[in-house]
Amino acid sequence: MDPRLKNCLRFIESVQGRPLSRSEQDFFQQQFNEIRQLAVKEGKSLNAPVKLDDGRTVTYLEYKLGTYTYDTVSARKQAIAEMAEAATNGRALMDLETRIENTKNSIMANERYEKKHFFFNRDPAKKKRQMQAKAVMANIVDNNDTWGTIPMDKLMRVTGTEFFGDFHGRLDTLFKNENIGISHETFIADRKNLPAFMDEYNNFLRKKGAHESPTTNNKGAYLVAKALWEEVTMKAKSRYNQVGRWMPYNQLGMRVKWNRNLVKKMSKDEFIKKVGQSFDPIHGDELRRNNLAADIYDAITSTNSERANWRNIGDPDADVSTKIAREEGHITSEGEVHGVPGKFLRFKDGEAFSKVTSEFADDATLHQQIISHITDLSRDISVTKFLGSKSHDQGMARFKDIIDANNITNDVGSIQKMQFDSSMNYLETLVRPEIIEQMSGNVAFNTLRNIQAAAKLGSAVITAILDIPVFITTGSRIFNLPIFGRDGLLATVFPGSGMISGSKADRIRYAKYFIEMTESWQNAAGARFILNDGLNNQKGFTRGSAAFAHYVFRGSGLNWWTKSLQSSAAGVYGRHLGELIQTGRKWEDLGKPFQSNLGKYGITQSEWNNLIKFQNDTTIFPNGILDANGRLDMYKLGSGNIVINPTGKAQMLDGSFQTNTRSKFVAAVADAVDTMVMKPSQFDKMAGAFFSKEYHGMGAQIVRSMTQFKAHPISFFRKTTMRTWKHNNTKDTVQTISAIAASLMVTSAVTVQLKEFLKGNPTFDASKPDFWTRVVQEAGVLGIVSDMFFSFAGGDKLAAGMMGKPDVRGVTAMDMFNNIIGPLGADTIELMTSTINIGIGAATKDEKRRQREYEDLAILASNQIPFKSIWYTRMLWRKYVTEFLSEMINPRGYHKGQRNLKKRMRKSRSDGLYFGKPTRTPDGALMDFWKGGFQ
Repeated sequence: MDPRLKNCLRFIESVQGRPLSRSEQDFFQQQFNEIRQLAVKEGKSLNAPVKLDDGRTVTYLEYKLGTYTYDTVSARKQAIAEMAEAATNGRALMDLETRIENTKNSIMANERYEKKHFFFNRDPAKKKRQMQAKAVMANIVDNNDTWGTIPMDKLMRVTGTEFFGDFHGRLDTLFKNENIGISHETFIADRKNLPAFMDEYNNFLRKKGAHESPTTNNKGAYLVAKALWEEVTMKAKSRYNQVGRWMPYNQLGMRVKWNRNLVKKMSKDEFIKKVGQSFDPIHGDELRRNNLAADIYDAITSTNSERANWRNIGDPDADVSTKIAREEGHITSEGEVHGVPGKFLRFKDGEAFSKVTSEFADDATLHQQIISHITDLSRDISVTKFLGSKSHDQGMARFKDIIDANNITNDVGSIQKMQFDSSMNYLETLVRPEIIEQMSGNVAFNTLRNIQAAAKLGSAVITAILDIPVFITTGSRIFNLPIFGRDGLLATVFPGSGMISGSKADRIRYAKYFIEMTESWQNAAGARFILNDGLNNQKGFTRGSAAFAHYVFRGSGLNWWTKSLQSSAAGVYGRHLGELIQTGRKWEDLGKPFQSNLGKYGITQSEWNNLIKFQNDTTIFPNGILDANGRLDMYKLGSGNIVINPTGKAQMLDGSFQTNTRSKFVAAVADAVDTMVMKPSQFDKMAGAFFSKEYHGMGAQIVRSMTQFKAHPISFFRKTTMRTWKHNNTKDTVQTISAIAASLMVTSAVTVQLKEFLKGNPTFDASKPDFWTRVVQEAGVLGIVSDMFFSFAGGDKLAAGMMGKPDVRGVTAMDMFNNIIGPLGADTIELMTSTINIGIGAATKDEKRRQREYEDLAILASNQIPFKSIWYTRMLWRKYVTEFLSEMINPRGYHKGQRNLKKRMRKSRSDGLYFGKPTRTPDGALMDFWKGGFQ
């Protein structure tokens, strides 16, 4: 290193009072090299004198660095702080460019890419830019091209689940040790505990963590506050420091997530009256606090999205902010700043905070407050890690400049351009989350989709039986997990199995590091159907309908089934990792498929071998790295990386922009969980919206309504068929898809019969081709491709014909139309058609027609009632509600239909096959499960 640069770095370190990180040193080295090259080009020495306008003389180096403009110590400190921030900001984008390049190289090295390139594209430069575009997307959203890195969507999720897992585990220990008497989940679910929690948490904040005993009579509130402060807030502060950014002052405390719609329902004077005197006296006298409430009302109801953003709501008085910052330790007695200035809003006590949130905020419960705190910290830290430590908006602008400078999107096709734009828009919404939070034009679509889900997915738990073959075959074929043994896939697939290591509660607790926080804590299986966003929506109708769908899933058993299988998937993967590490299995002995699954998220050979080598080194892992059940323990792994220093000694160090080892393992296991228990990723959600540029825009809302129940087949096709095809040879691909297909077909046969029985319909005759056609359709072996084949291409007719029975009802034009427009559109058109026909019947005095339409409308309305679709109520609903309505509204038509049914059933029993949909017998008695029909 040049002595002049070394002297410069020493000076900066002396001013900063700390050593510079490696990323900061790299940045200053780069700056020095650029200035030296410029000096050579201009024929000058770095020590050459430069005379300034004010008469002073500085060196050429000082002139180019710009440090000569700062005369005071405080100004110099500020300048160096800005340079250090620029260093980490630039390092983030440099690392991002490197990751994109590595991903691109991985895509181009793929065996199947080489073949495709040879036949379809002879322009290497053009193909390289196309691969760069794919690599950019793969670094933003997790897909089959992701390699060697944790993409942005997964990074945000992993950061949140790590905080949540640490918090949950610590809280579990505290509650047991203190003999609280109830579980912490039960305690947090009780909204009455929010005021006491806020008082305790604020004491941690004001005492800078030195809060040793409860100040309220609620010990549970103290323990929750302690765990959140130490495992989330303080660890988040450390994460901010690692990525070269001070934590914003006001993110240490709990904040009100103001709901604009709730605030606008009240007049400004009423708002001032209710809110003004809830603020702490630190904000001033009564008049000053009322004026502050008025300013807040104006900001929240403003049309300016930046001003209305709840993160920016607070006291604009800099003196108040400084006073609170000093009190909470953000500004030391010497005047040093440890944080990013922000607006504060302090309430006089927990009760005042609780009253305001219950009336004007989205997060009105302790449970919601904790989720919001963790989620927003995770988003902000992840965006900083991705785009740099300065302004996120500036980082986004620089990222776009890099894309434009490399002409990445110039040669991509129209579909890939849509995918690219959709990915970039997703990143934009993470940079500016208020874009989505303040959208108000999509309430009807969100609400109606939730109602559709509640009405039509009550029996989804029956279809979810197909999770079993997917769990076993993807676990063994894609993730190379063991099938047999105490903790093998066969033992863990059944939630009640006593063979699995650890109790059910222990497995669920372990899985909290890998399942999305809202899905895990809210026990919300709706995430599998892209409905989890509604639970946190600002509009009351959307929140209510989403909650209703959630309770339907819960009542049907789908939530329990999903959570149990997810916990089993996480457990078997964690146990397998533990066995491999404990037995000292080296990287080269893992096999290519397992290496690929770990390498996708950046786990390298050296990282894996270091874990094996130092697993028992108490200086690095004081408590080892395995839990009591032999699983890789994510808490014990810590938040750093093993680094070998020049003397050969191993150390656990926190990297600045390097992703830590734990995060990589969490991402890898989470990927397996979301595949073995199929759940759409962000990429699959965008695919379900046809990669609309604005996922939450009106156009995308229409498309999402059309593809509402296609999320699972879209995800299944990408995560099984395409992933296998892309990363395996032809032999392995055929074997994997065949294994999945065979297991799905066997399970589907049971599912088809069970669903018909629970509807009160006759079961199919297993000897008939229409049964096996339905089995193939239900199995969905190729995901969305299978759906399209049967929905639009007459697949059932073709399949029956291949079995020698072409006389099977095929897909009609109306069936195809309904499949295209989706369930919401189909119901809307049916409503409109019946209404028009009623009018025609009235005009022509056709009473029979009117009765038929009234009957159809009554049945359509009854079909929207959520709890009727639950598997154990469907038969009863049909018998006591649907048929009762039909007989009451259209008695003649009902009895005529019953007579026709009897005739058709007699024909069905004698001939073995009737045309049309499966019929219902009037008595509803089951004949034979596999022979078809009722008797």
